[in-house]
Amino acid sequence: MLDGLRQRLTPQFLTFVVVRLAGVSVKPLVLLIAGLSSREGFANDYALLVSALAGLFVLSGSQTHIPYYKRRFSGLSNGYREAFCAYFKDTLTQYLLVLPVVAALAFLWTHDPVVILSIVLLVGVEKFFDEDMRHFQFTREYYKWSVSFAFRAILPSLCIVALIPQWDGRLIIVYTALSLASLAAYGMLRRRHFAFYLRKTLGSLGKGKKRKVERLRHFSQRWRQELMYNQLWTFASVNILLVDRLLVANLYRDQIHQYVFFANIFNLVNVAHSLFYFVPRRPELIRDKDATAWGEIFRPGNLFPPLLYLAVSMIIAIAVRYSTPIYESVSPRLFGGLALFYLLQAVNLVGIEYVFWRVSRLRLLVCDGALVIAMGAAIYWLAPAIEWIPYITSAGLLVRMIAYQWIARSAVARSQV
Repeated sequence: MLDGLRQRLTPQFLTFVVVRLAGVSVKPLVLLIAGLSSREGFANDYALLVSALAGLFVLSGSQTHIPYYKRRFSGLSNGYREAFCAYFKDTLTQYLLVLPVVAALAFLWTHDPVVILSIVLLVGVEKFFDEDMRHFQFTREYYKWSVSFAFRAILPSLCIVALIPQWDGRLIIVYTALSLASLAAYGMLRRRHFAFYLRKTLGSLGKGKKRKVERLRHFSQRWRQELMYNQLWTFASVNILLVDRLLVANLYRDQIHQYVFFANIFNLVNVAHSLFYFVPRRPELIRDKDATAWGEIFRPGNLFPPLLYLAVSMIIAIAVRYSTPIYESVSPRLFGGLALFYLLQAVNLVGIEYVFWRVSRLRLLVCDGALVIAMGAAIYWLAPAIEWIPYITSAGLLVRMIAYQWIARSAVARSQV
């Protein structure tokens, strides 16, 4: 076990971990500086933007990369070029098709046209970085992944932190411009790749009407047959974890920056457990035929580390609350709800992955879609005080955990008949 740990803890992987944790830290840092500088308007805009972006960005992705990656990373040379061209065209087609959907769904978060425009623009930025970073993760080029992530998440946030106390205008516009500028700077760093992608994009967009219709028909057929349930399940799965923020944005608009600030602190539990346990364990969840969903959840290595991360998060949250006047009004009860929410999220990472590889996406979509609706309806109907909202969503995560085990057991039982 120790030898395996030493093999994983290479300088590249450690750089990846440090940069990933830094990326988690910059969002609460932006909100903290905005609050201390009495820029609550920007803090609310920023909290809305990053939350809505996390929930809506997943619509731009599906599994268009799988056929190409199978050839690229399995040593198959046949059809390499054709597989990449199909992957690129399908990815571009899907992105263009979902942009109007993203803009429409952004209205669920806010009616502010400036924030909505920022969401739509930054979905494109996130999409490019996501595709680039996926390649680096598959090839285990963690230094390159870290550079890409720094331009994606860390650099724009640090720049806006420096500007918050001095800029008098609408800062969310500046943040969006900084994110676009960061993408452009990254493009200068990878000029050859950017030029290649630009040529491919212009070439695809410049095709005649007949070719475009054929491409759309081909993609629509593939989406219905291969991608639809996976994409919709991913959207529902992510938004189970964000429905609390969506309802806070609608019920307590002026307090969302406080809610998102402390949510990001407790998200350390989920991120740290994912990096140090879930990612190394993930291949075994796919291969191990003797594993069970409950068995994976109740492994000591899956249960005890999140409790340690939770203790650290709780200490940070309490220290900030009692040492920073802008957060004195936040109820400590909120911390208990957020702690439970992110603890359940962390320990169920392995359970979700186990079920994902063994169960129809349609069944998971029905489960998660129903839970998103039920959780949102319960919060909207009850309209509880803000500190009680994460307790309702924690109950939803617990129901989901139990439901996934039942779905997995029933699927295994049918396969043995």
